[in-house]
Amino acid sequence: MSSPQKSDISYRPDIDGLRALAVLSTIAFHCYPKIFTNGYVSVDVFFVISGFLITSIILTQLVNKEFSLINFYARRVKRILPPSLLVLGAITLTGILTLFTNEFYSLKSYIGPAAGFYINFKLIKDTSYFAFESNFKPLLHFWSLAVEEQFYVFWPMYFTLVYKFARKRFTDLSNTLLVLAGATAVVLIPSLIYLLISAQDLYFSSFGRVWELMMGGMAAIVYYWIKNSPETHRQYLKYSNALSVTGFAFLSVSLFCERTFTIIFGVIGGFFLVVSSENSFGKSFLKSKVMVYLGLISFSTYLWHWPILSFYHMYAVVISPVEMAFLIALIYILSALTYHLVEKPLKDKNWDPYVFGGKFNYKKLIPITACLLVSVFFLTANFKKLPDKQTSELIYREDTDVPLNSKCALTATNGNNDFLQKWCYSQNTMNPEQGLIIGDSQAHVLYRSMVTVSEKVSWHLVSSEGCSPFLLPTMTEECKRLVTESFANIEKFPEIRHVVFMTANQIYNHNRQAFDDPAIQSQIKTTLARLNAQNRTVYIVRPYPEFLYNISSCSRQRFSFYKAFDTSKYCRMDKSSWLHASDPYNSFLDKLKTELPFIKLIDSTNIMCDQSECVVSKNGKTLYQDTSHLSYEGNLRLSESILKSM
Repeated sequence: MSSPQKSDISYRPDIDGLRALAVLSTIAFHCYPKIFTNGYVSVDVFFVISGFLITSIILTQLVNKEFSLINFYARRVKRILPPSLLVLGAITLTGILTLFTNEFYSLKSYIGPAAGFYINFKLIKDTSYFAFESNFKPLLHFWSLAVEEQFYVFWPMYFTLVYKFARKRFTDLSNTLLVLAGATAVVLIPSLIYLLISAQDLYFSSFGRVWELMMGGMAAIVYYWIKNSPETHRQYLKYSNALSVTGFAFLSVSLFCERTFTIIFGVIGGFFLVVSSENSFGKSFLKSKVMVYLGLISFSTYLWHWPILSFYHMYAVVISPVEMAFLIALIYILSALTYHLVEKPLKDKNWDPYVFGGKFNYKKLIPITACLLVSVFFLTANFKKLPDKQTSELIYREDTDVPLNSKCALTATNGNNDFLQKWCYSQNTMNPEQGLIIGDSQAHVLYRSMVTVSEKVSWHLVSSEGCSPFLLPTMTEECKRLVTESFANIEKFPEIRHVVFMTANQIYNHNRQAFDDPAIQSQIKTTLARLNAQNRTVYIVRPYPEFLYNISSCSRQRFSFYKAFDTSKYCRMDKSSWLHASDPYNSFLDKLKTELPFIKLIDSTNIMCDQSECVVSKNGKTLYQDTSHLSYEGNLRLSESILKSM
């Protein structure tokens, strides 16, 4: 195939229809994840479409000798940045007005990474896409934009270099396309292998996702070759329906697969659909006016849908069908407004005469200037949200409110013990009688309240998230070292008369096999007996109820458009259900108490529950700061119970 004549990039309405289908699947998954369990495959289809379109643009312009990296990046900025920053500014403003202080600071930590399109790296460390708490991260969906932007940085340069290298060596365009396909595979195959061996780390990973974009790039190369090879194109038209059917079949199968195969089949389905002719099977539906329009506004729809659902989840424990219909309507109204007032005006090349040519028109600058000014204000301002009364008194208390020593007193006799220092706190002023709280993050939040109410006993804390206070072989090496060094140092402090063990019920469940091991039980009993022999009182706090829903929703003023749906039931729990769920751990503690009667068990369940149910709040006081941690108020009640037992 010789070099074709200069050609334009033809518009594919079926691609916009496919975009619409993908964003509808995304919304369905986020609205009803238990029904549309694999709806997240739509993101993979989006990646294929993006790779296809971007590569088609670059390849066509390279062949026409019109490609410019500066123009390419300028167009990407013009296309993506204004609506993204507009939504980012709206999310920030909504957070300022509606979130509790600790929630706002959590949101604020994601704003910079979202604006800089590297939020996926932060999310890899912070959360799982499928975790319950992800519902309360309004910027979670920016991860896919970050992956695309990172792809846009390296792909044009890499593709251009390979193209120019090939054109210098081959006069026939077919050979050049073959080299480009090989260069694409060089990046695609390692990324696909990474998917297969590291699926658990995949979701937010750029390297684990780049193969999907590359599949779109490969589709663009194949499609360009077909369109510019008359004989191949004639054969292609005969089999285009088969390609389309294959694409729809793979997409359909992907909805019922295990996660890794869902992604693979979804990408393969997207590949066949973008390669198949716009007039092939099923494309008349994708080319319908409604689907094309929904595809045109799909970028804005994707930007708006998740923050709207996420913020509403913070207020509504469960969203009723009527409320969900209202939210979906709001999503599409905002999407249409953003498309017509921001995106569409910026598609006009006349808006910037210096880069794109044409007559300068100040009206064209209004949308981009407005959204940039608003967004930059919220993104760059060193804004500190004032603590609201409900947060500071009922929900959350900053660690800075508690007098902590800059150095852990337990390490004072051990010279340079930097490891324990990271996880240990002590009060500034120590009384002759002292105590130690050791455990996981529940122990940490208890310490803040214990220090406040305890007058005669001064307290130390050794805690780390997810670490049992009992030495278990299933723990991480860091947790094992933490527990080992803590008990080694305790022996040097005879003034520590009280040792409080505390860990969540879920920690027991995750390590149940180890707890059931007779050798481990013997080791735990030996440790507790040794503490008792040293004239120290041992306290073990029984697990307190852990809720399944967003606790802050129960603390906010409730509202509902359809009052027939009583969501207050999700802010309480049947006591018998919790006792059943925590029975294995409580039975383990009861067995310890029988064999070691000196242990004092602190019953936290009766503090948080009445005779029949456990609740998030009592007498206007919120007892929880999240699903598995008590608030300052809740821990005050638990602290008082521990002190009474002394």
